[in-house]
Amino acid sequence: MDMPHSLESGDIERLASHPFTPQSWQVVTDEEIARRKLLLDGDARGDGRRIQELIKCFFKWISLPIDQEEKREAIYGRILLLMDDCELAMNRSFQMMLVNNKELEKYESQIFKMEENIEQASKNIECLKEELRKRKIDVMYKKQYEALIHEISSYPSRNVAVDRLSHLEDDVKRLVDEKTNLESQLDHQRKKLNELLAVVDELTC
Repeated sequence: MDMPHSLESGDIERLASHPFTPQSWQVVTDEEIARRKLLLDGDARGDGRRIQELIKCFFKWISLPIDQEEKREAIYGRILLLMDDCELAMNRSFQMMLVNNKELEKYESQIFKMEENIEQASKNIECLKEELRKRKIDVMYKKQYEALIHEISSYPSRNVAVDRLSHLEDDVKRLVDEKTNLESQLDHQRKKLNELLAVVDELTC
């Protein structure tokens, strides 16, 4: 089997002599474990199984006696290979996470812009409603003004009214003069009639 790394006796001895006991392990929270598992699982194409295999190889490697150097070296090479695969999977997942975060930021920015556009559109609609209300009032006033102008236009102008009034005054004066003349004529005829009646009375006596 081809090894991705060259093996040195110092590495083997260092790993073999490491006190792998619960007291020496670093305390990791459940959230950190889940996060690392998601990074290692990558796109769910067997990365999780590689982790399980790595753990099995590791415990198998530390359980072998030191004198079984050939088996320990083979398992150690397998461990390094699996670690490389896991590191690649983590890097790939991390890059995917960065891409997803950028996409998320992009969508959030678009949503924010859409919300701003919606808010601005709502303000524009309210402004248009107010403008429409004012225009309706203007149209109503315009119709009332046109009706008033039409009614005023049905009356004669000042000059025409003054001219008509002057003619009417002349007609009234003429009629008054005619009335006075007729009354004078009537009074004269009445006097003649009275004189005639007086003569008739004298003749009949």
